Amino acid sequence: MMFFRFVICVMFFLVYLALSTRLVLCDTLPDIHSDNTSSLLSILEKFKGARNHESRPEGKQEARDYIIETFKKYGLHVWTERAKIGGNLFAENIVGMISSNRTGTADDQIVIVGAHYDTTKITTGIDDNGSGVTALLQVAKNIGKARCEVKNTILFVAFDFEEWTDECNDIACGSNRYVKNITSYLSKSGGTISGAIILETVLNHNSSADSEKLPNGFDKLLPDVYNEVKNDSMRGNFLAVTGRKESDKKLISLIAKHFLKDSNYRTQLIKVPIKGRPSSFPGSEYYNDLYRSDHYSFWEANASYSALMLTDTADFRGYMQRCYHKECDNLSHVKEDDLEFLRRSINAVIKTVLDLSEVDSCKSADVNFGGMSVTFNWFVILVMLLGTFLL
Repeated sequence: MMFFRFVICVMFFLVYLALSTRLVLCDTLPDIHSDNTSSLLSILEKFKGARNHESRPEGKQEARDYIIETFKKYGLHVWTERAKIGGNLFAENIVGMISSNRTGTADDQIVIVGAHYDTTKITTGIDDNGSGVTALLQVAKNIGKARCEVKNTILFVAFDFEEWTDECNDIACGSNRYVKNITSYLSKSGGTISGAIILETVLNHNSSADSEKLPNGFDKLLPDVYNEVKNDSMRGNFLAVTGRKESDKKLISLIAKHFLKDSNYRTQLIKVPIKGRPSSFPGSEYYNDLYRSDHYSFWEANASYSALMLTDTADFRGYMQRCYHKECDNLSHVKEDDLEFLRRSINAVIKTVLDLSEVDSCKSADVNFGGMSVTFNWFVILVMLLGTFLL
């Protein structure tokens, strides 16, 4: 009798497998989201030392190894793009890809999520930019393990040399070289970039009054932004979503839509009144404080790709006003509300990426047992085997 019950269970599971490869339950997608805050903290701890080619090259290599290992662990196709940035110095940009049936074709509208993993010489680099890399890895992990079928390619990129170096004599040299590479690829494939989301210091949350500063001239350049922050008592409780008013309109609206807001967590939309390449726009130099990360490399490309910078405003907020690029940018400042801020930002990026990639279905959902997570397929197997021995 036991044997026949086992055979019936096996047959049932085979039928389930056949159906599950073709159907999405209720035509809905699983709720793909960030891990909990304790998991985020454990990832941040991997980035608690300088990652600089001069002061601590081993720290930079450790970061590279961890990023590559994580990308591979969750099923991404991974490669490194090495590019000369000046003298004998080379940037190593790490790319993880989720391909689609449009990959390599003119119909592909590539979605990019990026963050720089390098630091200046002396900083510990938790907020700048261990937080951005943590967010990047979380988005890659949770979309990757869901095994989603997407229409547009998703690229996760860890940029080298965002920070200033004498050999390049500029910031964002690594992403600048990356954009040149992908532009060359797109000129052959005919595809395009639907949007790049750059994660730049996304950990520092401060709901205290007067914890936020704004760049000089914001009251004149962007009076709406200035007044919104001022009317909220200059609190550093927001994710700054920085994009060009028209060129990045869709990206801005998607992040704003998907970020879970309440009285202590919100988005601040910073819509720069520039269209296309900033260097070709009269008066663009007045907005220099809004160009200070890898999104600028996408804006300045000949094609001027749509891109956003998501940030906690770095040296304009709270303790980072004195710890920016210093040793005190470390784990001692990290509180539960910072991790919750990071978690909400990650979730907004995940949902935006799924929208832009035009996800069709996902093959694997997770079932949780008090902190232990198993795939839905394994859950079905366990239930059937248990039933076999209990009947």
